[in-house]
Amino acid sequence: MDIITIDQVKQLAEIDSGPRLSLYMSTHRAGDQIEQDPIRLRNLLRQAEKELKAAGLRTPDIRSMLQPARDLLLDSLFWEHLGDGLAIFFTQEDYYLFRLPISFDELVIVSQRFYLKPLLPYFMDDGLFYILALSQDEVKLIEATLHTVGEVPIRDMPQSLAELLQFDEFEQNLQFHTSTAPPTAGRPAMFHGHSDEDELKPRILQWFQRIDEALPEFLADRETPIVLAGVEYLIPIYQEANSLCCVLDKAIEGNPEELSAKELHAKAMDIIRPFFAQSRRQAQDHYQESAGTGLATAQFEEVVLAAQYGRVETLFVAGDTQVWGTYDPDNGTVEMHASPEEGGRDLLDEAAVQTLLNGGRVFVLSPEEMPDNASLAAIFRY
Repeated sequence: MDIITIDQVKQLAEIDSGPRLSLYMSTHRAGDQIEQDPIRLRNLLRQAEKELKAAGLRTPDIRSMLQPARDLLLDSLFWEHLGDGLAIFFTQEDYYLFRLPISFDELVIVSQRFYLKPLLPYFMDDGLFYILALSQDEVKLIEATLHTVGEVPIRDMPQSLAELLQFDEFEQNLQFHTSTAPPTAGRPAMFHGHSDEDELKPRILQWFQRIDEALPEFLADRETPIVLAGVEYLIPIYQEANSLCCVLDKAIEGNPEELSAKELHAKAMDIIRPFFAQSRRQAQDHYQESAGTGLATAQFEEVVLAAQYGRVETLFVAGDTQVWGTYDPDNGTVEMHASPEEGGRDLLDEAAVQTLLNGGRVFVLSPEEMPDNASLAAIFRY
C-alpha cells in the first residue's frame, strides 16, 4: 500500500488548470475478486474516455492521458499488491496513483480541479488509525480504518530488543513466558529473566525510544490515533517513551505474536469506536452550543468562503453528495452550477480540502447526521 500525506493532498489541490480526471475504485487484497479488479478498472477507463471527450479533449490526447492506467491492466504484479481502494488522478502531463486502506465507491469525475473528498476519511478524526503491536521478537505496525486493515512494512526500524542492543547474552537470559493457565483465566503474559526489573526496564525503554523516533516516517499523519498491543508489562514503558500526541491510554493486552492483523483489528474496535464516537459527538455538541453566536453556521455560501479564508475550525460535510459551483473569495461571492460541465467544482470537496490544509478538522457524515439537515456546516475559529 501507499502512504498519502496532507502535503500531497495540498499539491493535488493546487493543480487547478483543467480538465482534470479523478478515478476511484475499490480493490481487493486477496481472493478470487482480485481477478475482477483489472476488468473494473478497464470499464472505468472507458467511462473516463467518454467524459473527457464530452469535456472537449481530442482522442489522441485522451489516449495519451489514460495510457499509464491502461499499462497497469497488464501488470500482474501490481494487482497482487493492493490495499482496499485505488485512487488515480490524471492531467495531460502527469498522473498520480495511490493504493490505500480505504474502500471507495466507483467514481469518475472530470472537472477543472481534482475531486479529493473520497480521500478525506484517511485524514479525518474518525477515519484512519494504527495498531502498534509490540513483543520481544518483533514490532508490527498495522494501518486500519473501521472497515479495513493491513500491515505496513517498517523497514529500518529496530525489530527486536536484541537487534537494537546487539547483546546476545541479554537475549539468552531474557525469556518470554506466557501463563500456562487457559485464556479464559485472564492472566497476562509476563517477562522473566536473570536480570532484575530495574535493569530490564531501561533497556526496553531505550528500544522503545528508537521505535518512537522511527515511527513518524511510516505514519500518514502524526495526529492519527494509535492503539498499542502488547503484554501488560510493556505498555506503560512504551507510553513513557512515546512522543506522539495520539497514543491511546487503553491498549490491547496480551502477546500480539499470537494474533493476526484481522484479530488485532477486531480487538482494537472495542477501543477505537468509543474514541471516534466521543470525538464526533463532542464536535456536534460544540456546534449546537455555538449556534446563534456567530461562531457556527450551516449557511452554505458563508461556510464555503470561510474555508478559503482559513476561518473553519471544524467542518461537517455530507458524504456521497456534490454541489457544483464556483466562488470568488476576493468578492465574497458563490455561484451554483448544475453540473461540472459548466466549469465549476464540487464546493463541498473544496471546503473540506481547504479546511484540512488550514489545519481544521473534517467530519464526513451521512445526511441524517448533518447539523441542521444541511450539506455543509462549520464551527469557526473567529
